[in-house]
Amino acid sequence: MISSVATKEVVDIDAVAPPACVGGIALGQSRSGLSGSAETRVDRKPTEHLMSLLAEEIVEEWLNRQGYFTIRGAKLGVHQIDLLAVKPRDKHRFDRRHIEVQVSFRPIGYITNLPKKKGRAAGYVKHRTEAELRGSVKEWVDKKYGLRGKQNLLQELFPGTWTRELVVHNVKHEEEILEIQSQGVTVHRLRDIVRQMLKKPALLQAAVSGDVFDLMTLVKGQLPRRR
Repeated sequence: MISSVATKEVVDIDAVAPPACVGGIALGQSRSGLSGSAETRVDRKPTEHLMSLLAEEIVEEWLNRQGYFTIRGAKLGVHQIDLLAVKPRDKHRFDRRHIEVQVSFRPIGYITNLPKKKGRAAGYVKHRTEAELRGSVKEWVDKKYGLRGKQNLLQELFPGTWTRELVVHNVKHEEEILEIQSQGVTVHRLRDIVRQMLKKPALLQAAVSGDVFDLMTLVKGQLPRRR
């Protein structure tokens, strides 16, 4: 069972800052010390990747503590599935969950990419029209969840209906999240997952990523007490 130190504020996930330096570069700064957007994007990638990996560990811990058996980082050619989770509900029914994790602490654009066009990068950050957003989200959902190879793998691993879920943190465009949800994907916020792990009793005290979660909850004295 897990209980947290009683305070008004359960956890401030944004206060769990990434390391102050990656590859000798101060986070949030460019190599030249200037604030140019292209430079900033280059420097941000290693940090965002690191935080996404840590977030995947937290989400896997959340699932494991609920009794789910998980596979993280399943490879399929050049594609990857972030998390697969299976849990028996009773003797005849099972929960099957496909969860992607797209966590950013300092988002600068959209989660989904536009189809590439001449003279425009896929990550083009200019405000999108409704049609552009609908198209970019559909392409992203199809790629993340609907690829035939991924669907075949899921059915080989555990036949049946799998959910489509996404974990995010800070986002730049809330309308994009609404469009993702409208296309059949359940969206979770990382901060809500952390709050749930602190507040609600768990089936397991901790799993493989428990130490990572404990480090996060050291912020503001929120280290959970295990018993």
